[in-house]
Amino acid sequence: MLPRTARYARCNGAVTRGPSSARSSRSRRSAPAPLRGRRPPVLNRVVDNHPVEYDAGSMTSSDALSTTLSALADPTRRHILARLASGDATVKELAAPYEMSLAAVSKHLKVLEGAGLITRSREAQRRPCHLEAEPLRALSDWLDEYRRFWERSFESLGDYVKTLQHPPRGGSPGRRTKPRPGGSR
Repeated sequence: MLPRTARYARCNGAVTRGPSSARSSRSRRSAPAPLRGRRPPVLNRVVDNHPVEYDAGSMTSSDALSTTLSALADPTRRHILARLASGDATVKELAAPYEMSLAAVSKHLKVLEGAGLITRSREAQRRPCHLEAEPLRALSDWLDEYRRFWERSFESLGDYVKTLQHPPRGGSPGRRTKPRPGGSR
């Protein structure tokens, strides 16, 4: 059996010294073997993975906000909400514009229902979905904080740009102006 370093070198395509008959055809190639489509060996790999604790029983407003944002992350779910804004609809009616199965649309609806964005009711044989606005209101309130920040920032930027475009008249204090030719001062 080969020593450990020789086995390692052989597995990774490195050229070992020895009789020429023992060399493989790899040793005659111009580029070293480890660079041909294989990743170089990783000798020291550090994985830093911290566990995330989640307690579903103590849902705070930020957790509800995260759930709402997660549900709105998918464009199909956003389109479904836009459709429900115009009125209640069944799964079949919601699935009509998409090239997906009723089961796939139903999965999207379960995500929206889990986030509290829709509710389902029962009317005889129908189970229409209804848009719930409260989570969207909470999201809008959260976004308003940032909207106010950016509006103030843009107003300050606008004021600064105006001062650059129209400098104050009269020059700086203490600066004398030359008399105009032919005129008296």
